[in-house]
Amino acid sequence: MNQFFVFATILAVALCGSCGTYTNECGSSFVSKYSGRSTAYVSCSLNGYVSGVEIKQNVYPQSGCKGDSMFIFRNTYKTTKKADATDKLNAQYDALLEKMTVKSNNVNAIKELYLTCSPEMKEGKTYNIQDISCTLLTVDLFAGWKSSVGKTSDMSIKFEGKKMTMVGSFSGELNKSSSFWGCFQVWSLILLIVVVIIVIVVIVLVSMKCCCSKKLPKKSKK
Repeated sequence: MNQFFVFATILAVALCGSCGTYTNECGSSFVSKYSGRSTAYVSCSLNGYVSGVEIKQNVYPQSGCKGDSMFIFRNTYKTTKKADATDKLNAQYDALLEKMTVKSNNVNAIKELYLTCSPEMKEGKTYNIQDISCTLLTVDLFAGWKSSVGKTSDMSIKFEGKKMTMVGSFSGELNKSSSFWGCFQVWSLILLIVVVIIVIVVIVLVSMKCCCSKKLPKKSKK
């Protein structure tokens, strides 16, 4: 099984060297103690262009990205290259925000901000952004994101060595940290499907051979 994982990753990287995991440095606010870090899991299609991006954003209640995350947002995008795109290392995409979730590993930090979440958030539980509201003075902080789910927006993705620059509903510069997550998921699934098909074909052929052998008439003894 380990060989399967390795082969799937090698195949993915060979066909699309840009797939993988990208992260940025911890960023802190100049006006508050809060900090954050983003991680992007990039997958590619057979033509080498980006086919999907999942972005995880961790928000911490203190500087230095220390302690448990107050919020963990996950945005899942399906990307389709523009018709005039010619360079897979620097292309424009139509990015469909398929899903967005939120989770908290530190609900006490949320309460300290005087945020009221409905339903009340439980630590470690993942919520669809459409199914929860966190309000401050009757203003839902998630309202803008909710209206973006299911909609397509422009996104540019540029790769330079191990650096990826994204501009769109999410913008930032991230550096490659792994060729596993992002590359592995898609190609392991494709390889698994191929293996299953091969196994089924082999079983059918063996079964047909056995049936044919049973139907052959026995030679009479002289």
